[in-house]
Amino acid sequence: MKHASSRAKRTCVVGAVLLLGLAGCTGDSSESGEAVATATPDEVRATSVAPTAEDPTTEEPSPATPTYANENEEAAAQAVIDLWTVIDEVRQDPEASPGEMAEVSSGQAFDQWTLTLQQDQQDGFVFAGNTIVEIESVTELGEPGTYKVVACMDISDLSINGEYLDRSASGGDFQRATFATSFDETRGKVVVIESPLEYEPCAP
Repeated sequence: MKHASSRAKRTCVVGAVLLLGLAGCTGDSSESGEAVATATPDEVRATSVAPTAEDPTTEEPSPATPTYANENEEAAAQAVIDLWTVIDEVRQDPEASPGEMAEVSSGQAFDQWTLTLQQDQQDGFVFAGNTIVEIESVTELGEPGTYKVVACMDISDLSINGEYLDRSASGGDFQRATFATSFDETRGKVVVIESPLEYEPCAP
C-alpha cells in the first residue's frame, strides 16, 4: 500500500485540529408577585383523597447495539473503536509515543496518524476528553477479510489545551468517516489500514 503524500498528511493535521469545538450554556429565570394562601390542618384533612398507585417507572431507552453478521464484522468494528481509543490516549499524554498507533493500524492509516500526532506534540497541543465512536455499518470489500466500516464520531467532549473551539465551520460535534480494516498476521488481529482525510457531518 502506498503511503499518503506529505500534502495529504498535512491536510489531515489541519483537519484534525478543526474537529475541536465550543460548548455553550443557557439559563432561565422566573418571578412571582402573588401571595400564596396556606391551608389549615382541617382544610387539608377535608380535601385529602385516598392515595393512588404510583405510575410504573419508565426506563430510558438504551442506545441501539449494532448487530453483526459474523465475528469478522464485529472485529472490524472493534478495530475502528480501538483506533480512536489509542488516538485519544496519545493526544492526552505529551510523553506518549505516536508509534503506539502500530498496535491498532498499519499502512496509510498508521502513516497518517503517526504524522498527525507528531505534529500535535510539536505544536504543544494537549487534548482532553474522549471520542465516542458509533458504528453505523460494516461491509466486506472485494478483497476477502477486508471490511469497510462507516462510523459517526462524537467529538463534543474534546478540548485542546483546556479550550473548546468553535467547530461549526467543520460540521459540528458529530463527524462521519469511512475506514478500511484488515486482519494483520504480524499483530494477530484486525487493524485499520485506511483512515480518511475528510469527514462529513452526521446525526447524533
